[in-house]
Amino acid sequence: MKMFKLVAPLWAMTLTPAFAMSAVNHDVKVSATVTAAEFRVDPIGHWPERTRLTYMPEADDFREYSRDLDIRSTVGGVQVRQTGNFRLVDENNQVNEELDMFVAVSGPRGEGGLVPDDGTPLVLMEESGWADFNVALWTERAIPTGQRLTPGSYSADLNLLFEVLAP
Repeated sequence: MKMFKLVAPLWAMTLTPAFAMSAVNHDVKVSATVTAAEFRVDPIGHWPERTRLTYMPEADDFREYSRDLDIRSTVGGVQVRQTGNFRLVDENNQVNEELDMFVAVSGPRGEGGLVPDDGTPLVLMEESGWADFNVALWTERAIPTGQRLTPGSYSADLNLLFEVLAP
């Protein structure tokens, strides 16, 4: 994975996602401190073709970064699903089609993966127990050489719901 850092001036484009994490009952405990952060791209800069951008909460650059998400279940396995559409929206509430953002939840032994955006659950744990996961936002988009990302302010909401699997 190619990682890079962008240094942007104050007038750069910003993406400020809000994160909400919840569990459906008291048998699942999710502990995470996930706060809003900014994604800045210089409006006059170019995005290299087929660059994978890894963006994590509380990261102010694009170095590899890990946001811990501790999950404990006392009664069974755990699954996660997105409860709302995760799209970039500009100041006029128009969806931005340039950046396709995806949500990935991964565990230490390869558990998890991309969380489907259609509400389909992703199984994280097959049985009860405890595991330490990471949450990442990333995009892989081919932009032709010479084309630029549209400057502006964008926002996005990510809502993850953690559920106990039926025993």
